[in-house]
Amino acid sequence: MVLVILPVLVLALYGAKFTGKGIRPDYISRESTQAVKGIFVLLVFLRHYKSCVSLTGALDRPFLKLNNWLGQLIVVLFFFYSGYGVYTSYRKKGVDYTKAIPKKRVLTTLVHFDLAVCVYLLADALMGIRYSGEWIVSAFFAWQSVGNSNWFIWAILVLYLMSWAVLRFLPAGAWQPAALTAMSLLYVILFHRAYPDSWWWYDTIFCYAVGMWYGLFREKIEESLSKERNFWVVFALLLAAGRFLFYWRNHLAAYEALAVVFCLLCVMVTMKVSFGNRVLRWLGERVFPFYIIQRLPMMILSHFGINEKPYLFFALSLPLTLLCGVGFDWCVKRLDGVLLNRKK
Repeated sequence: MVLVILPVLVLALYGAKFTGKGIRPDYISRESTQAVKGIFVLLVFLRHYKSCVSLTGALDRPFLKLNNWLGQLIVVLFFFYSGYGVYTSYRKKGVDYTKAIPKKRVLTTLVHFDLAVCVYLLADALMGIRYSGEWIVSAFFAWQSVGNSNWFIWAILVLYLMSWAVLRFLPAGAWQPAALTAMSLLYVILFHRAYPDSWWWYDTIFCYAVGMWYGLFREKIEESLSKERNFWVVFALLLAAGRFLFYWRNHLAAYEALAVVFCLLCVMVTMKVSFGNRVLRWLGERVFPFYIIQRLPMMILSHFGINEKPYLFFALSLPLTLLCGVGFDWCVKRLDGVLLNRKK
């Protein structure tokens, strides 16, 4: 796996630049966040890849250790950027944006996801895999899987609905992210009681609320962190908190806090370091198709036993995922042209 990790690391760092003093003015711009999302969607790919193969060699240990350390933390920025994006869009566009959330955020995401579910069901049928009717219906709502990833889509759909409720019916200001934080806490409590062994469904969702809080206080945060001493003091404190929480990560409350701390550390790193090259931005622009379709080539290759050869499996699954992602992205854009009257 070292031969796999190194190219990913080189790609992530290629074109990176350290700002030095002060905060990069565009650290949370669309272009910058796309590059960062490109890095993390590659880590998601590697995590799914690892679940399909057996890695027992000495060269695999660095990756296994990294994968174990990162765990669910590889998705926190997706939640953070989503929460931040929804809230800042609301502040710019007002109630009209809020009214459009059910269609443009919830329904559109669900339709895109359901298109992927149909593709997986077709592949399942060709490979002789069968599911009950009840299972398939729940899969279309991201509650069950037919080979695809589903928990993140379920969580983001719930968070979008929560956002619509708080932005639509509560007065502007701190009440909105506060209410969403409380609703997220209730979500975690209920899901943990119902599914105590399925942490991944709920152990990182607070980062979405953190994104909303960040959107509310961004100017004040940047004003404070623009002072070098403040920046490095806060960064050091977050590192210390992260180290402490990591030790206690087997406790849900500690892991929830660790996810928030890791998220904030990543944001602070992007304030100083510019990540970006054409490949990362290209991936970042297509996070959803690349994320949702990546298990399909892995599932098919595993069906034919190619996962027994880890490096061959990787060499085939990555380009196939990129190819399938491009095709799925094309289909999604055509579909959006119909659903949202967008010209593609």
